[in-house]
Amino acid sequence: MIAAGVPIEERFSRPSVMGIVNVTPDSFSDGGANLDPDDAVSTARRMLEEGAAIVDVGGESTRPGATAVSLGEELRRVIPALEGLAGLPVSIDTSKADVARRALELGAELVNDVTALRGDPALADVVAESGAYLCLVHMRGTPRTMQTDPRYEDVVSEVAAFLEERLRFAVSAGVREERICLDPGIGFGKSVRHNLELLHRLGELATLGRPLLVGLSRKSVLGRVAGDPGARTGTAAASLGAAVSAFERGAWILRVHDVRGHVEALEVARAVAAAAAGPRSSFAPGSRGVTLELRGLEIPGRHGVEEHELEREQPFLYDLWLQVSDAALSDRIEDAVDYRAVAERVRAVSAGHQYSLLEALAAAVADAVAAEFPVERVRVRVRKPRARPAGLTLEYSAATVERAPGDWERGSRPHALVRSVQTDHGQSPRS
Repeated sequence: MIAAGVPIEERFSRPSVMGIVNVTPDSFSDGGANLDPDDAVSTARRMLEEGAAIVDVGGESTRPGATAVSLGEELRRVIPALEGLAGLPVSIDTSKADVARRALELGAELVNDVTALRGDPALADVVAESGAYLCLVHMRGTPRTMQTDPRYEDVVSEVAAFLEERLRFAVSAGVREERICLDPGIGFGKSVRHNLELLHRLGELATLGRPLLVGLSRKSVLGRVAGDPGARTGTAAASLGAAVSAFERGAWILRVHDVRGHVEALEVARAVAAAAAGPRSSFAPGSRGVTLELRGLEIPGRHGVEEHELEREQPFLYDLWLQVSDAALSDRIEDAVDYRAVAERVRAVSAGHQYSLLEALAAAVADAVAAEFPVERVRVRVRKPRARPAGLTLEYSAATVERAPGDWERGSRPHALVRSVQTDHGQSPRS
């Protein structure tokens, strides 16, 4: 079932629904409901008929406090269900290489790993060799320990730094970046406040450049927000509200138990967003047309606030996302955006002025590209490798700005995200 060569953004439209099929006795919401293989297959088929783009089959519970199961037991649980779903769109929820390998042999197309390739060193090779899609999930600790007093200085920055590091690891192991999506891990080592902040600032994680998969369905945070401090699960209604909120903030795939309700709610949310689309609409991956990406454009420059930064050129890395209209799909070279011309325009902006702030440099580049090229919206991220602000040692600092043609003339203000990651202490400072 693996869609050879197709990026995950093309395999799954936005928003897509992933149906949850747990073949476990102890999952937090539906444990035991699908232990019988026939029940699991029936549930999965119903979800697909109701509009799920894929079903996620899991044989090991990752609820808070859950204990690990053996390889043999996990295989015993998932193989009959996978055999019964041959030829249908299936994801395997596992952190074990041998389970993933067998599932992929039986037709699974996506590996959903809550350990983000930390649990089994061989899993990265299995995914890379198969060409499967991969979801990397943030989790602090293990399911057994993750809810023991979770603490963060800035949960969004720290989750972003983790996911970016795991993304780089996966790519270095041979997994193609275009096959990867990211999951902030709602409920995996987070308090209620952490989960709500992640949801509220989900758009910041979208700047990592990969589609976001979000699982909020029936989670206890929803029940606790609704007024029950001891809730172990959330209601279907709360799950729908959270899913729509996540979609509006950038989620691409929603992992859910109640497929029909989510499909209908998200279709309404999508229609409302489409009706509001226009030149000033928020940059939303997959919303209209196509998105072109230019990654890792290296241009030296003299930008910063320190004297040495202005005297000597330093490398700056530019990532650009260009949202273009359907007219660009004519397959005629004269209708295309000229990558070389874009790169030269970025170079000219960098050479034309010394910027003190990364966000000002990113905004200037975004303004220039939006004004001069046939784009509906542009996102620019500028990274400064080996930044050392205020005595810190950082892998890089970065700023991201979004623009549409005419934004500046209409008086809009820059929307910038400034984030620094990977300090020499392994923490991500609040920016």
